[in-house]
Amino acid sequence: MNYYEILGVESTATAEEIKEAYRNKAKELHPDTLPRDVNETVRKLAEEKFKELNHAYEILSDADKKREYDAELSNLQRANLMKKIRDFFNNGQLSDAVECAKRLYVLLPEDAECCDIYAEVLQELAIALEETKTAENLTQAKEYLTTALEVVKSAEIKNQITANLELLKSRTGTTGGRERREGETQTIKITTERAFQMLRGGEAGIRAWNQFRAMENYIPSLEGVDLSGQILINANLSGANLKNSKFIKAVFREVNFSNSNLTECDFTGTEFTNANFNNADIESANLTSVFCYASSFANANLQNAILNQSKWFVVFGGTNKSGCFESGYLITDFQGANLSGASVIGASLRECNLEGATLTRTNFSNADLTGANLKNTTIVDTDFKGTDLSKADLTGANAYYFAFHDGNTKINETKGID
Repeated sequence: MNYYEILGVESTATAEEIKEAYRNKAKELHPDTLPRDVNETVRKLAEEKFKELNHAYEILSDADKKREYDAELSNLQRANLMKKIRDFFNNGQLSDAVECAKRLYVLLPEDAECCDIYAEVLQELAIALEETKTAENLTQAKEYLTTALEVVKSAEIKNQITANLELLKSRTGTTGGRERREGETQTIKITTERAFQMLRGGEAGIRAWNQFRAMENYIPSLEGVDLSGQILINANLSGANLKNSKFIKAVFREVNFSNSNLTECDFTGTEFTNANFNNADIESANLTSVFCYASSFANANLQNAILNQSKWFVVFGGTNKSGCFESGYLITDFQGANLSGASVIGASLRECNLEGATLTRTNFSNADLTGANLKNTTIVDTDFKGTDLSKADLTGANAYYFAFHDGNTKINETKGID
């Protein structure tokens, strides 16, 4: 029990209320009120409680000591509530997490971190309610997101919440606070700006974006957006128009770009893991110094793209479930891709799959194609000067002799060029 609880008062009690509570408690707990023949153990317990009461009053009746104690108590309560919020959140008990976060916010309304925690758990509960798709829960979700916007301090979290709220409003047809009536045509659509907010909104924003993609059959234009430096995980950008957009030094993990328009985009220094670019149009895009592995560019259009100094594989090694060590390559798949006119100077495509790719006038000078699968590729004026083709397989390639080579081209154990 804290000192306020010992005295039976709230932490907001005035000095007079504290004094009055002490007098009443002192009369109740004073050892002299006990019968003379009371058990010695009971008497000692009463004396300890009375000492505890006196000490509590000594602290709370002194303004300086009370101020110091309040600060300590506040920090302790803050830590305890944060732990409870974390535990409830991890156990999926979002309603309980919100209640604790609200108590934390009421306790420390000027603490930016406490405000943001309250806003974040409100947002998480709102998202969970949205997924049920019932009218009652959607209304409740809107209320939670509105409250979250009122308390949030972080600009980044505010953007996430705003994006989620705008998406929810578009789904329910809310206009000026009015719900869409039955049979009424949905006229609100997600704009480029709203979509951009979602994609920059962290995990919650991406979840909102993916929910939108699952619910709607249109995609707002994302042409020219700047997502440089952003981390996008599990985002569905398939079929999107991202022409001339910037993704410089971004991180994309398990992002779906299939069938999307990525012409003239700038991916300089970007990292891709398990990304899907199948059938995407990436013509004239800049992929300089990209690091990509376990990804697929099958049948993608990479004509005139720049892939200089990029790396398209990673070596892995470790112990498997059986306790045995295993290693290998996580590669990128370019099967059937069109790299005509692309610049791949100094790039590392070790073990990568380029089977059936079109390599007309592709510049692979000083690139590493060790062990790459180049079966059935179309080779016309392809530049292999200084290229490492060791152990690569060119079986079925139309005409290796149509490529450019020099004394630095390595063909040790290369297949298909006998």
